[in-house]
Amino acid sequence: MTPSLGHRWKRPAALALALIFGALLLPQTAATQSRPLVVIQGAEPESLDASMQTGMLNLNVSLHAMEPLVTFDEKMRLVPVLATAWRWLDPSTMELKLRPGVKFSDGTPFRASDVKFTFDRIIDRRSTSEFRRYINERVIREARVVDDTTVQLRLTGPRPVLVRNLVQLGMASEAAVARLGAQRYHRAPVGTGPYKIKEWTAGVRVVLEANETYWGGAPKIREIHWRWIKEDSTRVAELLAGRADLITALPPDSVKAVEQGRDTRVESTPSLRSVFIAMNTKKAPLNDVRVRRAFNYAVNADAMITRLLSGWADRIPSVFGPLVFGYNPRLKPFQYDPERAKTLLAEAGHGRGLSVSFFAYKGRLLKDKEISESIAAYLMRVGVKVSLQFVEFLTVMGFVRKYSDEVDLLLFSNANNNADASYNLELNFWSKGRGTYWSNPQVDDLIETAGHEADEGKRERMYQEALRLLTEVHVPVIPLFQQRDLYGVNKRLQGFKVSPDESIKLGQATVR
Repeated sequence: MTPSLGHRWKRPAALALALIFGALLLPQTAATQSRPLVVIQGAEPESLDASMQTGMLNLNVSLHAMEPLVTFDEKMRLVPVLATAWRWLDPSTMELKLRPGVKFSDGTPFRASDVKFTFDRIIDRRSTSEFRRYINERVIREARVVDDTTVQLRLTGPRPVLVRNLVQLGMASEAAVARLGAQRYHRAPVGTGPYKIKEWTAGVRVVLEANETYWGGAPKIREIHWRWIKEDSTRVAELLAGRADLITALPPDSVKAVEQGRDTRVESTPSLRSVFIAMNTKKAPLNDVRVRRAFNYAVNADAMITRLLSGWADRIPSVFGPLVFGYNPRLKPFQYDPERAKTLLAEAGHGRGLSVSFFAYKGRLLKDKEISESIAAYLMRVGVKVSLQFVEFLTVMGFVRKYSDEVDLLLFSNANNNADASYNLELNFWSKGRGTYWSNPQVDDLIETAGHEADEGKRERMYQEALRLLTEVHVPVIPLFQQRDLYGVNKRLQGFKVSPDESIKLGQATVR
């Protein structure tokens, strides 16, 4: 459902889609549950405030408590949550109708003033919200309350992708933020969702408990425990032993064991997530494009997909794949050619070798440890001495957000959450985003202009040209693959639907 000009409200075709976060037409009570549902992911959340922190490790937990205005269903169709309808009043003004009668989990009413507060909190220049990458004062001039159930977003100019950028933005409670303060709110936010944050024990778990007064009816699963284990084998062992009900990033070599388990099954879906190696182009040796090209020729991504991922990924030539609007089908990936890599390195003055640092992590992506080790090995074959360091995922994210001279290579990925080129390009390759280790004025201009272009054809062509420049001319990354998400699931969990945007939504799920 793509917003268009005019005064017709945008509504879903099926009522069931309106209830994606666990709402049902008839009230329910939480079902009896013999033990908590246990979800294990690869790393601990940074924050549970879904209006301040992006990233699926955070949002898959926090959005159960703090709901967005709209979301995607498992087929990536826009469906309403707290906003029941939306329309463009003119090319730069969107009006949203809010669901009436909704209350936060502390009993205070959800009103348009809370929506305004959420946006004002983000577009404040002093804000540290990660959502400022694409929701900021350059995009939104004002959030205006019309009445308790109507809010208008007045933009600085056309922004056709706006609604898609709202799918993961949780609405904050103005009263609760004032009462608790930002620091306490980020650990235990008050939202309108089907769950409440019961506890967050740092380094151990987050516990969600059912919101019995949820506007859509109390969820059937009374309590959910979120844990984090970065070692693949340990996550799988917990699932097979019955101590976990859902694990993320199931390693491909464990698929058969999980499929054959008496009480377990495998769920999979093509993912929007693209995996690549970011290169620090702001210092030697990777400030030389010949070295960056050499590194691309040196790495055999196809072999890694076959050998390490058992085919559970698709090769991509650039920083996102064909599921994302703006993809350029004319681009071709670098072919494995170690001799060409050696020649380029020699031309760049590194015929006797060179040294680079490489920061990576474990447990976030399919076979991330093995992939990182393979990349280091491929580079070493062409004369590159690689210092591979495995650090916490949050450490790598710190490097992404703030430049570090320690970094030469970073294992990185992007979820492409809104299925639009704007998300990845504005976030990671734009100087006004976090183009930390590379940006380019010409590409900057294409990204910014495309973001405000109402003509979809023109916008697509601009993104395709930006991708061409990034991939064929400047080469700031080593593109690897678009992964296929694999989940290990206990058969007692019913109603969990996998989604290409990596979202985990358990509001409608049940246990048997």
